[in-house]
Amino acid sequence: MKNTVTELATLMTKISEIQSLGRHEMNENKVFVIVEGDDDIKLFKKFIDVKKAVFYSAKNCIWVVKVIKELNRRNEFNNKSIGIKDADFDHILNIDYNIPNLFVTDCHDIEMTMMSEVFENSIYSEYNIHEYENIASKTAEEIKNISFVRLYNQIKVSEDRTLDGITFEGLKICDIYDGINPVDLNLCLSHIKSKGNNGKSWFPEAHDITELMDSYHDADLKQLTRGHDLMYSLRVKAKALSGKDLLGYKDLCIAFRMQLRKEDFTNTRLYSQINSYITQRGIDLWKN
Repeated sequence: MKNTVTELATLMTKISEIQSLGRHEMNENKVFVIVEGDDDIKLFKKFIDVKKAVFYSAKNCIWVVKVIKELNRRNEFNNKSIGIKDADFDHILNIDYNIPNLFVTDCHDIEMTMMSEVFENSIYSEYNIHEYENIASKTAEEIKNISFVRLYNQIKVSEDRTLDGITFEGLKICDIYDGINPVDLNLCLSHIKSKGNNGKSWFPEAHDITELMDSYHDADLKQLTRGHDLMYSLRVKAKALSGKDLLGYKDLCIAFRMQLRKEDFTNTRLYSQINSYITQRGIDLWKN
């Protein structure tokens, strides 16, 4: 059961933190960019000039929406804040927040939006993998049972906001994915349930997930797959193909950020929408 009093207190704490940052003279005339987490800050710093913006990590997608809504009620932040939220399953579920300064990624998250052949080639090169193609899409296909459990959770929580959603904090992809065979649905559910979800009376059975799969059988894997799940799984996949455990998860994320190019970002819908919004208001955020 969600505690709305606690939520309000948390929101006000975040707004106070942003106000404090805004009062600092070094942040005068800067735009606040509200994102979900620290990884997003590291990534968007590749494209947004820190001399023109203040990044604030709201900690999750729900708080990005709540923080932007609250900032929009305050004159001091008029034309001085934007929110960038992972789409998660918004595109699949046709969710539109109708907030002019809130922007969502083209695909499930920024990692899936910016996933590229250049990054895939860097994996092949690092692990000395030959005669293999489309490693990202093949891996996403093999772990899609995990993705559908996440989608099931999103739908259930959206339908009943009093529900305490499934926790995925204890999920260890390497325990249910060997890099070769698709994740077994029953093993996936058993593993996730054992990691802090044993007490949930509404936890899905296998038939719940297969029914969901039938309903969304044509879902785009880039919309369905969580980027962090894919990163963990790519590490398992690369090890299985090469027999070598060369890069840790953080190393793989760093390698991903290193290959990001501004010209690729400017081709995204996310960039186009943000750029249109800030240009109309005489705001410049981008690195030269």
